[in-house]
Amino acid sequence: MLGKMETKLRIDRNKLNPDFNGYKLKLVDKNEKLQKVADFRKAGYEIPVPEANPTGVFSSSQVQTRIQFNNLFCGYENDSLLFINDANELLKYERTKEGGNRIDKLIDIPRIDVKREKLGLKTIHSISRTYILVFDGIGTFYLIERYTAKSERDEEHGHEYRIRYKLVLHDEQANQADQLRFPTVLGAKIIKNNVNIVICDKANLSTKQAGLHTGVQESGGFEVQVYAVAIEEISETTPEKTPIIIELRKKYGLRVKNIPEYFSYVTDVGNDARSGDGSTSNNTFAHNFIIGTETRPKLVAPNKQAKDESELGDKSVEKHHLSLDYDANETGIWEGEIKRKKCCGKDEEAHFPQYTWIQEDRVVILTVDVPKNLDRLIRITKNDIECIFEDKKLTLKCRHNGDLVLDLDNEPLYGHVMPSQCIWTIEDNSILVIYIVKDQDEAGVYMRWPQVFERDDETCETMDPAEVARIREALMKFTASGGTQQQQDSFYSNGNADYFYNQQNQFMSELDDLVDYNTTLSSFYIIDEENGNINQVVDTSGMDYLCTSFGSPGQNSNYVCLKYDVDGILFKIEPKPSHHSTTAWNHSKTLNALGFVMASKSDKKFVYVDNNNCDYFVISESSKRLYIYNCVDNTADTLVHNVIEFPLEYESNSSSTSTSAAADHELICGLQQINNGSELAILSSLSMYIYKI
Repeated sequence: MLGKMETKLRIDRNKLNPDFNGYKLKLVDKNEKLQKVADFRKAGYEIPVPEANPTGVFSSSQVQTRIQFNNLFCGYENDSLLFINDANELLKYERTKEGGNRIDKLIDIPRIDVKREKLGLKTIHSISRTYILVFDGIGTFYLIERYTAKSERDEEHGHEYRIRYKLVLHDEQANQADQLRFPTVLGAKIIKNNVNIVICDKANLSTKQAGLHTGVQESGGFEVQVYAVAIEEISETTPEKTPIIIELRKKYGLRVKNIPEYFSYVTDVGNDARSGDGSTSNNTFAHNFIIGTETRPKLVAPNKQAKDESELGDKSVEKHHLSLDYDANETGIWEGEIKRKKCCGKDEEAHFPQYTWIQEDRVVILTVDVPKNLDRLIRITKNDIECIFEDKKLTLKCRHNGDLVLDLDNEPLYGHVMPSQCIWTIEDNSILVIYIVKDQDEAGVYMRWPQVFERDDETCETMDPAEVARIREALMKFTASGGTQQQQDSFYSNGNADYFYNQQNQFMSELDDLVDYNTTLSSFYIIDEENGNINQVVDTSGMDYLCTSFGSPGQNSNYVCLKYDVDGILFKIEPKPSHHSTTAWNHSKTLNALGFVMASKSDKKFVYVDNNNCDYFVISESSKRLYIYNCVDNTADTLVHNVIEFPLEYESNSSSTSTSAAADHELICGLQQINNGSELAILSSLSMYIYKI
């Protein structure tokens, strides 16, 4: 996980519009702009909308994922869309040659457990012209194959569909149906007859139960899991009566705190990877994907090859950072060899301190428990400490009885600091607390640090409430009028403590935010899909994640939008031609006041940006209202937006009372762009509409 490239996002100030005054509402002629292309009630079915938390067992991250779940998926062909109805039928929308609209049933998806099926999130991925991968929301993937029909029953297409493979997730924690955990599918691709699947599931209760080795006992959280399975190329035209059943085994996992807010494969126009059907696999670089998450992913091994944790002594688990090496040539086979890592380029025996840290906007708080570093009780005084702050370096030395017990010599920090405002203090005669005050970056913002030092020693920011409470108690000593004489004697700095005193109330009030488990995305990680290594870290420079663009037919998003002040900064993601394992992130456009607009919507469901020219963004609120904001000319002082209210008038021969009751249940449950972004396909629980931008 070391040796990665780090990228800090930069804002092009020439693309900001400080004179923007807002959006003006423009009424929509629904008869002209909106067309109903399907009435599902007349066809005898509806589109199921996942309940947010019907069983009361989903975490806040899972609830948010369910609220924002898009039931409408891109087909492989242009302007084709796929979705599943409440009868578990796979349906396809497409335009006819005459310019009309048609919806066809492709195949019935098997139902294993109807009750549980309603709780899961069913996903569809068109991974090639031949194959569609459907997930039932519980634990089974169906690889559906399109083949040429002998009967030519479909005069226009001349093909039929069959379930060629049934891929079953191997549950490492339980085999009983009542213990299934409803994983979320992040993405899927087919590359040279190999189907690659990435899901996010609840992490097992402990590393021992899961057979994982990360060097520490962990609980809760989630795990991004990568699976791969080889499929045979089928050439016969006769459908198989029975699907081939394969149990999916995990290649590796990446431990994260919450379900990633962003996932996409890295697209590469120059790549010539081939799909199982011989066609180009959507120009996708085979071995990279991007995840956006608030915590650094930790690589973990599959259950099958991991060693028993009992082989490791307690001291080994405490004192060493552990890593798992594996043979990347053997898919999913791990050597399980445990190696000691070097911290910041030095062996741990060279007195590099163990520490914990937290941060807020302007300050990084570093805590070093000196006795814990030495495995023995000692008392330290101000005379034992040497702490020197420089623009981007920290020197920290601690001596005890003449021996050097901590040695950090001119260690480069992750970001620039303000040395005159940095301070340190000693707590309980044993704990060294260092307050590092950040300096602004070139964009004028206080960047959020993913790590303390320039070289990553894999010490993650602590979110332990007990640790935060301990730091809170320590800080309280300095918010009063100087504290006791003993406390004042233990407080030292480079000669300027006034800044710290003046800022303590601000720091204290923001410590509560540090234990908020609903924090926003902080970094993007480009992952090598083959082995789980981090090839690149993209630091958002303190900007919060807002949204992404609509997905392409391969379910890839080309843009990420981050909040800067009240605006949305749109970054285009492109692979670097000279190095396919990394990406370039360029400020493509500014979406005026997007951050402000999103903050004004109390119940957001979908937020997407046009994936073609970035000419508009769309926000769905409360499943009943759709806002379309024009941003073609982001230099204008005012722009327009349209609103579509649901329920719309429902055409029916039934009584007005029943019609009104039915319309009240019409909820927006899916959204995609078609016709090169000039139209929006809107999927509701009762109907499907096409809106002309």
